Formats: sequence, structure tokens, C-alpha cells
Amino acid sequence: MDELLLPAQRLFGAAWPTVWTLAKIIAITVPLILCVAYLTLVERKVTPHIKFVYEMSGETREQAEARIAKRDKGHEIAKAGIYQASQWIENQFPNPAEPKA
Repeated sequence: MDELLLPAQRLFGAAWPTVWTLAKIIAITVPLILCVAYLTLVERKVTPHIKFVYEMSGETREQAEARIAKRDKGHEIAKAGIYQASQWIENQFPNPAEPKA
């Protein structure tokens, strides 16, 4: 077991005992929490029905994708930052050729 944990020990160094303790706590508590949540739902006879938003609105997946593509046409999020920055600069310095005296 020590041979398997050796790379992690080297990675975390002096913090390894804390990381290992937290990993063990999470490994024990997460399944317990999920089990309690499941048993609570079973006891109350709750049956979850997971649906996508487009299913609740009565659309097919293809219709939803077409609607989203139409909505996002021409909007490139990668360029949004430069547009905002250039707008701020233009508002701060409306006429850079004119000296401020």
C-alpha cells in the first residue's frame, strides 16, 4: 500500500498527513450521506424524474439545439472581453489625439 501512495506523498510533502486524513473522511462520509438521502426519499415514496429543460418545454433535442444555435449566432464569447475592454478605453479617453492640458 505504501508503494501506491508514495507518489502522492512526494507531491503533497509535509501536507500529506492532512490530505490523507481528509481523503479518508470524505471516503467514509460521502457514501453515508448519499445513503441517508436515498433512504429518506424511499421512505417518503418519492420517485425522482430527471428531465432536460427542453423536455419540460415540449421540444425535441434537435429543436432545442436549433433554437440555441439561432440565439447564439454571431455571439463569440471569446471576443466579449476585448469588446468590453475597448468600450471602457474609448469611454475613458474619447479623443486620444487631443492633449489634456
